[in-house]
This record gives sequence, structure tokens and C-alpha cells, in this order.
Amino acid sequence: MNLLSRTSLKNPPGILNLAFGVPSRTAGRSHVVPPKGGTPNRVSKRVAFTLIELLVVIAIIAILAALLLPALASAKLRANQIACINSIKQLSLAGKMYYDDTKTWIGSVTIQDQGDWMGTMLAYYGKATNALFCRNAPDRGNPNNLVNPPGKADAAWHWTLTTPVYASSYGMNKWLSASPGMANSLAHPEWLYPKESSVRNPALAPDFMDSAWINLDPMENDPPARDLYDPLSGPPSEGMPRVCIARHGSTPPSAAPRNVLPGSVLPGKINMTFVDGHAEQVKLQNLWTYYWHLDWTPPR
Repeated sequence: MNLLSRTSLKNPPGILNLAFGVPSRTAGRSHVVPPKGGTPNRVSKRVAFTLIELLVVIAIIAILAALLLPALASAKLRANQIACINSIKQLSLAGKMYYDDTKTWIGSVTIQDQGDWMGTMLAYYGKATNALFCRNAPDRGNPNNLVNPPGKADAAWHWTLTTPVYASSYGMNKWLSASPGMANSLAHPEWLYPKESSVRNPALAPDFMDSAWINLDPMENDPPARDLYDPLSGPPSEGMPRVCIARHGSTPPSAAPRNVLPGSVLPGKINMTFVDGHAEQVKLQNLWTYYWHLDWTPPR
């Protein structure tokens, strides 16, 4: 046997291939043998989503958004309602403090008392106006320079007859007055609450509330507004229609009904405070059950 043959036997092809890192075939399988001290060569694979997988992910996100958005909108409405309750309670407390100091209801309608209750309150307590607006009905200005534009379910009213101009989301029950100042109270001065002690049911006698105007003196036979977004767009009224605004409830005020049919249950709610100092959210349908004036008889 020659030298080449001996070398071939001592160093089979696999051994030589291992030394130089070249492919070899063993048991019918090919593999890459790394050089001494090296690492195997790996074939990198690129991972990507298929079109179907992307569509499934997008569909899941859309479903989650559809489930969460109504909940977020409802939470925002609830937060606005709580903030509104807090603001109107501050107004009621300020009115109570004014009465305790002066022994008269705040906001008697006189020539000297411009701006009704708001003019008196701001003159008496300073220029703090943060409690004058509901978050659901902010001050949106008076871009058309109208005279005394009323409020809407999602906007405050403006009193433009004085300087400065007053604006708010709330109104006051003007049966709380020692002297008549509006048409209904002029016709029935005996129905006024002249003093706090004359209020027979202070827990059921409204003082401040969400309103489309600065004041009201409702009567038992007042019809409701049919447009619960813009209640004063109908026949003139200084009574119950001023507070027939669907400002609170399960839907945003911008979506308040615009044409409620006669005899239908009024949807929506407003926030209201009472002479005893408490505040609550009341249904529009129940507005006639409260004791707005001294001789009020709730309709049956």
C-alpha cells in the first residue's frame, strides 16, 4: 500500500471535510460542518403578519373601541352632572348667606338691582363666576349680538340689558320674593314666598336650577316645552318651559329632543336646589310636583 492510500485510510473524507468546513454527507443527510472554533451558519427567516391576521387584529380593536367609547362618553356625562350639582349648590349657599345677612331673598327685581339675582350676587360676593356655568351648558358667547338671547340645553343664556352683560346656565324661582316683579307674581302677589319662614315645604320648594333664562315664576297649568333643546323657541313663557331643557340624563344635551309630542313623557333631567339647601337631579316630567309658590297644588 502506498503512502497516498495510507493517508486516505487514516484521514477519511469526513475528517478532511471537518477540518476545512466543507459540506459532507453522512447517512444520507447533508449538513454544514463549522470550521474549528467557528459557529454554524444559520439561515435567518423573516417573520411577517399575513393579511388575514392583520384584518383580525383590526377587527378586535374596532370591537373593543365600540365597547369602550359609550362607557367613556357616559362617564364624561356623569362627571359633568356632578360638577353641575356642585356649582348650583354653591349658588344656593350664596343665596342662603345673603338671606341670613339681609333677611331678604337675593335678586329682587328692581330698577336699582340690575341683572336680577346675578347682579346682586356678584355685587355682594365679588366677581367669582366659576359657579355660574354648567359644564354641559358653557358660555358660548353672543356672536350675533342678540338682545337677551335665551339659553339652550348645551349653552348659557345672556342678559344684555345692562353693562356688564351677565351670562349663566342657571335660573332662580322668582316666587321667592318679598315683592312681585314678574307677570304671574304681579297677578298673584299672595302666592309669593315673602320670607323663608313662609315656605311650608323647604325640601320641595325650588330656588336655583338649570334654566334657559335668568328667572321664572311657573304656574300649575303651564304647558311643557316641546323643544327640549331650545325651549324658548316656542310661544313666549315666563314659567315652566324655561326649565324644560334636557340638559342631563343618558344622552348629551346636544341630542335633546326637538319635538316632543303632546301627552308624551318628557325625557331628560335638570339639576335643582331647594330652600332647605339640598340639591338633586329631577326628571322634567316631575317638575310640576314641586312647590314653586305658596299656594301650589301639584296636578294629579
